[in-house]
Amino acid sequence: MARSTAATVTSLDGFHATPTAQRTDELVRAIFDAVNADDPARINELLARSFLSYDVNGTRSRTGLKRYLADFRRSFSELRFEVHENVGVLVEGDLVALRTIITGTHTGDYAGVAPTGSPIQTSASHIFRVRDDQLVEHWQVVDTYRILVAIGAIPGAANVFQQQILGVPESPGGLFQERLGTEFGRPAGRPVTREESLAAVRRLYDGVISTGRAEDVDALAEDYVQNSGWTPDGRAAFARRRKQPGCLEKRVGRHHHRERPAGGLHDS
Repeated sequence: MARSTAATVTSLDGFHATPTAQRTDELVRAIFDAVNADDPARINELLARSFLSYDVNGTRSRTGLKRYLADFRRSFSELRFEVHENVGVLVEGDLVALRTIITGTHTGDYAGVAPTGSPIQTSASHIFRVRDDQLVEHWQVVDTYRILVAIGAIPGAANVFQQQILGVPESPGGLFQERLGTEFGRPAGRPVTREESLAAVRRLYDGVISTGRAEDVDALAEDYVQNSGWTPDGRAAFARRRKQPGCLEKRVGRHHHRERPAGGLHDS
């Protein structure tokens, strides 16, 4: 079931501008290696004593995060967090962002649902703050919807959204079909500067995401690719869906400083 994002080139391969950024990339990969190995001692080495993790359920300490992961592992055997190599690990000052693909098998109670033996696969977005070669803060967003559908806790609702809002063919299993996206690597042609990348993302969020007006969609390239599956590909399709009453599309997904230079964002 798992989709491998192993790539010939990753963000570790000469992508970062400084040794500090390279070390930060290695550090966040190490924490997920420790989680996958179920190694609490190694987790303690990588997380500061004052570490705090934030998500929709509140704030967790270092001990709280380890307890959360232990509970998650009891619900899902063979639990793994794989770095999404097509996105890479992105470093900006003391902050680092990455995306992980989570896989496992439902062999313990989860959300009140008895074990089903069903495989699960979902994704999570993470932002960490680094200080003194340790991780001190963490923000995460886990797509629990995919887990709940996979174990039968809730019905898949993607087909209703696709029928009534998007007007596109239905996805199997009631889930939006995610794609891995473009493999990691430097864009062809002129390199995109940090300033250009930030400006494009700000234009998107200050524009159509904030206003909901299709005419504010200029931050997207005409050949924009929507890897999350929430909308069809292309600027025109994105703008057209924004015009429809009740459209719930709020998710943009992946935008970072590897985008191809065309005055807009190409891949999410």
